[in-house]
Amino acid sequence: MNISKIYFGAVVPNELSKFYLNLLNDGFKVKIFDKTNNREIYNYFSAEIRNTFLWTFNIKNVDDFCGLANDIVAPICNNYYANIFERDNSIIICFETGIIFVLSKDMDVVDKYLKRIPDTKLDEMDLKRFYEIHKYTDVMMDNYSEAHIYAYVLELYKKIYVKFLREELLISNKYEYCNYKFLDFKRDIYENPVTNKDGYVVQVDEILNVYSDLLDLENEFYKIYKVKKSIVNKKKLKIFGIAAAVAVVLLIIIINLGRK
Repeated sequence: MNISKIYFGAVVPNELSKFYLNLLNDGFKVKIFDKTNNREIYNYFSAEIRNTFLWTFNIKNVDDFCGLANDIVAPICNNYYANIFERDNSIIICFETGIIFVLSKDMDVVDKYLKRIPDTKLDEMDLKRFYEIHKYTDVMMDNYSEAHIYAYVLELYKKIYVKFLREELLISNKYEYCNYKFLDFKRDIYENPVTNKDGYVVQVDEILNVYSDLLDLENEFYKIYKVKKSIVNKKKLKIFGIAAAVAVVLLIIIINLGRK
């Protein structure tokens, strides 16, 4: 694949089905992966990642699926964590969290389907509008392995999702809600091994500082947890103090009644 840049943006998650329908109506097709024709990709990724990220490998009757109307395909796609669409030389990869990636040399495609995030906000979050795909070796030149491109997108998604979740946590202060989302992400995506075929993912993880970003988010959760715990402990002490005072008063009353 002769694509070197990955652009990203975001849509509101509950509008993804509508976004998918717009893509399909504009001529994009769901990318169908075949175990024979895409053997390199099939063998590269772990089963867990394939089932989550490349679910079309599991379609049993491709002809039936491709014959479905767009307004049926869109909600089907909405049931999956990730979806990949293609048209001509452009690829759009969407995640259920609303994070969207566009791989295309056609800037009209990039601008049409990505809601641009202000540069000031990107700077605040230490993110860039686009990322250059990491070359595993100098031999790759501009002909990137398709498996490596998808692996890079997945690692980039991890980084961006963690950044977005940190931003949501700090702005909304919805500790329990964000923690629930974070634990789901770690269990379903981050902690699942991507591949055991080469060291590419490890290199990308280090270049993108994915683990460091994850630790930053965990530290934010821990700081909020400590504050919440301190507040709870103070409330407990206050309640205990009130209960102790009431007990003393009752004891005095009982003693006085006993003297009568």
